[in-house]
Amino acid sequence: MADYININGNNIPIRASDPTNPIEGEVWYNLTTNALKGQGLGTASWSTIPSLSQFRRAVGGGGDKTSAIVWGGDQRPPGTLHNPTATEEYDGASWTGGGALNTGRSVAVTGAGTQTTAIAAGGTTGLTAPQTTTQVEEYSGTAWTTGTALPQKQGTAGLVGVQTAASFAGGGPGGDPGAIPLTTHLGYDGSTWTSRTAVPANRSGWKLIGADDDFFGFGGPPAGSAIPTLYWNGSTWTSNTAYPQGIDNLGGAGNFTNGLAFGGSFPPGQEATAANSWDGTAWALDSNMTVGRSAFGNPDGATTLIGNSFSAAGATAPGSTAVATAEEYNAAGPVTVTISSS
Repeated sequence: MADYININGNNIPIRASDPTNPIEGEVWYNLTTNALKGQGLGTASWSTIPSLSQFRRAVGGGGDKTSAIVWGGDQRPPGTLHNPTATEEYDGASWTGGGALNTGRSVAVTGAGTQTTAIAAGGTTGLTAPQTTTQVEEYSGTAWTTGTALPQKQGTAGLVGVQTAASFAGGGPGGDPGAIPLTTHLGYDGSTWTSRTAVPANRSGWKLIGADDDFFGFGGPPAGSAIPTLYWNGSTWTSNTAYPQGIDNLGGAGNFTNGLAFGGSFPPGQEATAANSWDGTAWALDSNMTVGRSAFGNPDGATTLIGNSFSAAGATAPGSTAVATAEEYNAAGPVTVTISSS
């Protein structure tokens, strides 16, 4: 890409006002304000957006920060609402109620899709004796309908894609003898779950981002350990650089060449605020969320460019009372700066 120096040389122009569309690297002297200015690249940040109507954790979610969807979850401490059926949708300005789940569930980290193509697979149901489930539900934009059940119950795997083209990978929870094995890898075409090449290592509580046949996964227990990032190209798995913080129950968006991961939990009993970007080869520290949290509603993979990421609800400490707060990610972009000698 051409830059200002290659286009216009090294001379600094004198202008009566700042240019309307400056090029990155462009420098000028503003005669009105008597200031030397330039066009640079700003830093990424997170900012608060309206809260959900219900506080909850361990929710499912999808979409992006202008068209988000969050459903299910549970609340803490015991005695409050567990496994609500409520769905909430966000239009970039406010949250409104959507169609209710047919069965309330939490630990529904296996959520994917958009406001009109969301899919919820597995999770935990029940109040006095919670159990993992095989249930699958699909959202039309107004109502949830029953989809084809998983071959075994699960609560903490990863899911990416949409209702007609989804990939499910990992398993859990490990304490449930009837749960899907932690190396499970299934494809879904809208009617049938089909076995695919197994995940090369045990995974649960991790995040998948990308598309049905082109995604990568990161994080997962044991939190605090360096868990390699795994990439699926549609036919084979490859192992890549580990996620730097050793975190599980985190969020993410983007794809294998331009990804973002954020939040999650790590020992001893802490929730992360950090976000890290991924360029297809390595992770790099990006920015801090305003509230550290895990088990929250967040985007689904390829449907969301990293600049459209969001985080809604979740837990601010393991086993803690859930929150309703939400925030959005603002990607680094062009910014005009005043240049001084100090």
